Amino acid sequence: MKYFIIFFVFLFLLGCSPSEKTSVQDIEHHTYSMDQLQGKWVIVNYWASWCGHCQDEIPELNHFYQHNKDNNIIFLSVNYDHIAVDELKKMATQYKIEYPVLADDPKKILPIDEIEALPVTFVINPSGKLVGKISGTNTEQSLSKIMNYLMQQSHPERSEGSPT
Repeated sequence: MKYFIIFFVFLFLLGCSPSEKTSVQDIEHHTYSMDQLQGKWVIVNYWASWCGHCQDEIPELNHFYQHNKDNNIIFLSVNYDHIAVDELKKMATQYKIEYPVLADDPKKILPIDEIEALPVTFVINPSGKLVGKISGTNTEQSLSKIMNYLMQQSHPERSEGSPT
């Protein structure tokens, strides 16, 4: 009887163990798996509806996304408050967000650092390594400049001098 109980406790605990998550989904039900992200630059922007600077940078991030979505760059955003998908869809419409808004926090699959303030943007290189953490408001120009610099650093033979 004792072994019978131990066996069922073991099975129960085994069934309760968290499975390793290897993908995240956006509010439009598009899935981003580790395999899809591998080999691409991944930019993850955390924002909140109560954050004025977050709202200020949305038009600039829209421009960056539109100009770079086909350039081996995946741009994703995450609501810091982990709001339900239906509410996120309303916010994305209200704030005119054109880039993907994740329903899941990508910390489960990406090397995201601690978030001390908003907005904050993380850059992960094609090898899957966190190479940038940008605190504060971005513009299309500032984000493009940072990405150009990071891309040159990952391929120094292509660099034509140091960044200005």
